[in-house]
Amino acid sequence: MAQVMVQLAADIAASFSKDAGGAAPLRRALDELGLTLEPVAPGIDDPHLARYFQATVASDDEAAKVATRLTDVPGVTAAYMQPPMGLP
Repeated sequence: MAQVMVQLAADIAASFSKDAGGAAPLRRALDELGLTLEPVAPGIDDPHLARYFQATVASDDEAAKVATRLTDVPGVTAAYMQPPMGLP
């Protein structure tokens, strides 16, 4: 399993969280990819953390493809594969 980390513009994050229309391009892309985004910090009332989401995919190769695709979506300010956890 691999993680894709996604940062959204503040207005898109608010629309996405409230299932509003401003996030329609993002929702279409996620539907095409068969993915859902989950908040990185659910339940935390912090406007900066509210912009970060993650998706779980099957492999590093898929994570790279998903990150590349999401980077092209309006309102996505960053998308990248989460580096493996471990000691430096």
